[in-house]
Amino acid sequence: MTQIRLCTLSQGAGYLDLCGLYPHDLLALTCREITSLPLPAAAHAGSLGDHFRITRTDSDPDVLVICGETQRVTHAGSGMTAGLLIVDGNAGDHTGSEMSGGTVIVRGSAGDCLGVAMRGGMIRVMGDAGDWCGAAHAGRSQGMAGGAILVWGNTGIETGSRMRRGLVAVRGNCGESSGARMIAGSVLCLGSLGRHAGIGMKRGSIIAGAAGNILPGFRHAGFSDTTWLHLLKNWLQEHDFPIAGWQQGASPMRFTGDHLALGKGELIIHDIIE
Repeated sequence: MTQIRLCTLSQGAGYLDLCGLYPHDLLALTCREITSLPLPAAAHAGSLGDHFRITRTDSDPDVLVICGETQRVTHAGSGMTAGLLIVDGNAGDHTGSEMSGGTVIVRGSAGDCLGVAMRGGMIRVMGDAGDWCGAAHAGRSQGMAGGAILVWGNTGIETGSRMRRGLVAVRGNCGESSGARMIAGSVLCLGSLGRHAGIGMKRGSIIAGAAGNILPGFRHAGFSDTTWLHLLKNWLQEHDFPIAGWQQGASPMRFTGDHLALGKGELIIHDIIE
């Protein structure tokens, strides 16, 4: 078993784009071979060895670790199909975008577009995530289509926007327009939703601890059946996402909508903020 560490060498304002560099590929190479690989795109031209100190040690399991000024690194795990990648700090934009398998762990916060157009695998962020978490690429209609994104902190605007399948779970608050234009999938927000949650959604579920300003396209439909919510909680706890005791025994209110779109989605809210 092997650990490859890519540690940034120097301070700078430019970004370092790791798009197309996958754990299972790098783990099969020697340090010298990795050093000579070109960066797919960067503010500064050159090879990986020009911008990262690369080390190889024994580890269980196999893992690719990015460390140093990790906030400069964009597209970490983008397009990943298998393996384990750890960002030992804050991650830049587009982390885990379009990934279809494997696991990405961010030990700090993540930038914008975390897991956009994701199709499978899991992303775990120990801090906050920026805007468009689990959403679609700009100008495109298809957002997250599978997998799970687990965020310990807060997320920005349009969390799960245009989502088609999968799960985004957030322990903190979500920004405006969460679940906008959703087609399927689930967004779980243990804190409070921002304004315009679910606008234009056709199907899917948005579950929240609290929300205000329910849009006029949603209709109150009584109280939600909590059986599947308990199954979701159990799954999250099995994956070490703390949720025990959250809204224990409460029967959340259910709203169907957005009836200005197809209207087969739902908001499940435990507390309505006036």
